[in-house]
Amino acid sequence: MDSIATIVNLLVSAGLVSLIYTIWKDRRSNQESRRQETEEAQRMSYHQLQEDYFAFLRVCLQRPELGMGINQADRTNLDEMQSEQQLLGYEMLLSVFEHAYIGRNTSPLIYNKHWPAWDAYIYAYCTKPSFQRACKVFEVGPRPGQWWGVETDFEPYLMDKLSQARKAENRNWIDIDAADKSSKRDERERSK
Repeated sequence: MDSIATIVNLLVSAGLVSLIYTIWKDRRSNQESRRQETEEAQRMSYHQLQEDYFAFLRVCLQRPELGMGINQADRTNLDEMQSEQQLLGYEMLLSVFEHAYIGRNTSPLIYNKHWPAWDAYIYAYCTKPSFQRACKVFEVGPRPGQWWGVETDFEPYLMDKLSQARKAENRNWIDIDAADKSSKRDERERSK
C-alpha cells in the first residue's frame, strides 16, 4: 500500500512539474511573440515615417523652384501660389518631424538608432528662413501659443529648436561682423 501511495505521489508530483513547465513555456512563448509583434510594429512605424519623408522629397524634386530641400537655396521671390505650395510642403515635413518625435518616445528602434539623425535634421531645417516663416504661420492656432494640429509634446521641442537656430544665426552674424571688422583692421594696419 505504501508503494502505491509513493507511486501516486510521484505521478502527481511529475504531473505538477510538467504542468508548471508547460505554463512557463507558454508564457515565455507568448512573451516572445508579443516582443516580435512589438518590434514588427516599430519597424512598420519607421517604414511609414520613411515613406512620408520620401513623399516630401518627391515634392522637393518635382518643385525645386520652391527651395524646400535642405541643401536648396531659400527662395524669397515666390508668387502667391508658390508660397502656398511651399507652405503645404513644409506642413508635410512638419508632420514627418512630429511623427519622428512621437516615435522617439514610443519606439526604442527610433530612439536608439535613428533619433540623433532626425534631431540634427530637424535643427538643420529650423535654420532655413523659409521653414521659420512657415512655422510662424503654423504657430497661430486656435488659442495663443497653441499650434494648429501639432502634438502638444512636440510643440515645445520644435520651439526650442527654432530658438536655438535663431540664436546660432545671430551668433554667426555677430561672428561674421567681428571677422569683417578684424580683417579691415588688419588691412589698415598692413597699409600703414
